[in-house]
Amino acid sequence: MKKTDSPLISVIIPCFNLEKVIGKCIDSIVNQTYKNLQIIVVNDGSLDNSKSIIDTYAKSDSRIMPIHQGNGGVGCAYNQGLKAAIGEYIYILDGDNYVDLDFLETLLCRSIEDKCDVVVCDYCLENYCDGQYVHFGSLEYPALKMYGKEEIATCLFDMYKKYIWQSPCNKLYKSCLLKNLYFEENRNYMMIVDSDFNIRLLNRINSVVTINQPLVHYVQYDLDFRKQITSMWKYRYESRALECEERLFHYLINYFEAVGDDKKIDRLEEITNYFVGRFLKIAQVLFLDKRIIGKVRKQELRYLNNKIQLLFDNKKITYIPYRILYNMIKNKRWMLLRVIYVVLSYCQGYLPRLFKMMKAG
Repeated sequence: MKKTDSPLISVIIPCFNLEKVIGKCIDSIVNQTYKNLQIIVVNDGSLDNSKSIIDTYAKSDSRIMPIHQGNGGVGCAYNQGLKAAIGEYIYILDGDNYVDLDFLETLLCRSIEDKCDVVVCDYCLENYCDGQYVHFGSLEYPALKMYGKEEIATCLFDMYKKYIWQSPCNKLYKSCLLKNLYFEENRNYMMIVDSDFNIRLLNRINSVVTINQPLVHYVQYDLDFRKQITSMWKYRYESRALECEERLFHYLINYFEAVGDDKKIDRLEEITNYFVGRFLKIAQVLFLDKRIIGKVRKQELRYLNNKIQLLFDNKKITYIPYRILYNMIKNKRWMLLRVIYVVLSYCQGYLPRLFKMMKAG
């Protein structure tokens, strides 16, 4: 890359109780092939040895700016990093993840060459256990160039369904896009803090390029802390999930309504079916979570019943299994629903099409 094409990239790394993995994360940034970096590490009130580790790195590399604060949540940590960032580009990497050493150079080159607002890459998915990083999958998307809001809208929901759009960790942003745009700090929305931010960002974006390379390593480290990933997989009901999904549903509906291309009706139908499936998944978790006593379960079911009828019109639910389960909830067929959900939980490997609605996300 030419020296004249070497803009400053601000890298924001939030950290909370990540003493076992924060070093690998920081190493993957300080050793990037692209060197013109401002590295902001936000220690969000860690109770372990994270603060000491961060300070040690800061003493050995002048590009590192440590910020230590009381625990304000991941949204607050992101925002402190954004407020301190001075680069022409911004990259955000959770402290339990890491990236390939040519990650920033690869994305920056594409941003400059293709003159785009946001560059997006693929993920490697890994578990961290007893000091080992174990690969278990990937999230991939084809290499595309999208210019103009209508072109972006054509692919956006597909990227969302495939979990490519939600996280900031696989994106390099032009910093001008993020001016006065901040992450949600209300902990009630912690489960969707990434998705919430990137969906609200859509109205500011006019170009997106995706590169079909898995350059980010998305690590499952602290499963309790990362409830947005694990709560659905472990059958642990989270009452705030309904409000979170409702918020994302409205954001996406409003975005596609505003774009108003010739495929708007089909796209709105697709979004409706997708979020009905998300609500049905929450219902399944509610039935299968053994921690919930009967009285609380009935109360939550009534709330879910009211919410699902308020949000969704039965006539717009075109996927038949969803419509059947939706009507069972609407008609309060709780016992039959419980039987169905229990059977589906045991038949995941044998009924992939029906179980599609049960996938986590």
